[in-house]
Amino acid sequence: AADDGDIVVLNQATGEQTRKIAVALNDLNLSTTEGRKTADQRVNRAARMVCAWATGTVLPEEKFRACFTAAVK
Repeated sequence: AADDGDIVVLNQATGEQTRKIAVALNDLNLSTTEGRKTADQRVNRAARMVCAWATGTVLPEEKFRACFTAAVK
């Protein structure tokens, strides 16, 4: 299972973890708009990183979009 703030990519066929990256959120005040905005930016950046690694590209192709969507859920 993922820890709070971790982005985890799973193999769709097996459900096994293939890549994980920690996202630091403990320095943010998530009760503020600015804190939530910064958290969203960090999560999105991490999701792009792990999904590019998993799919081999950051181009908006089907596999990358599916990975990114699942990662930021």
